[in-house]
Amino acid sequence: MKLKHLILTTLLGVAAMAMGQGSVTLAPNYKVGDTDRYKMTMEIKGQMAMTMTMTIVEKVAKVYPNGDADLVATPSGGTMMMNGQSHAIPQTPAQTVRVNKFGQPVKGKAANAMGGMGFDPMSMNSMLPHRPLKAGETFPIHQDGKNGTKVDGSMKVLAVAGGVAKLQMNTTMTSAQTGSMKMAMVVLMRTSDSKMNKMDGTISGMMGQPGMTAHITMVRE
Repeated sequence: MKLKHLILTTLLGVAAMAMGQGSVTLAPNYKVGDTDRYKMTMEIKGQMAMTMTMTIVEKVAKVYPNGDADLVATPSGGTMMMNGQSHAIPQTPAQTVRVNKFGQPVKGKAANAMGGMGFDPMSMNSMLPHRPLKAGETFPIHQDGKNGTKVDGSMKVLAVAGGVAKLQMNTTMTSAQTGSMKMAMVVLMRTSDSKMNKMDGTISGMMGQPGMTAHITMVRE
């Protein structure tokens, strides 16, 4: 009986661990001075074929008593390779946004450090519901950005294991400047603090051109 009880207890423990790894509540843990660097590479195909690289530095500038935080995103070191020639991308001003403890913009407008070019890692937490998410679950996305930018679509939790949540994002981003772009991304997020480790996917309709597609990767260094 003792052996059967031990086996049953072990099996229940393993099952509980498996269930725990299959769900997660993704929420940031903001600390003043925390800084993350993301290296972005974008290979664009079409009439304006080019390869772009950029570094985005994100820093927690201030944390408020209620859990809000001021986040600053600074793009730098941008280069563009086109027709065999390398060109420097003009420096984009740093973007600052105040978010609540769940990473959602306090005034309802998300920052976009990459302008109209595509995905901004700072926006990931603002897309996530602040409740437990289960592997296999799909939830809707609607986000209003600056200058009339909107993101609509859905996100699926592919897996939660080893301290990492794997998400599949399918969205459409629209703006007056770039028209409509479709984004299909796989995102890896650290479950301990909701920081994005890696993003990989494609964007179609780049810069308002229906025939332009791009493969984009963003990795936290």
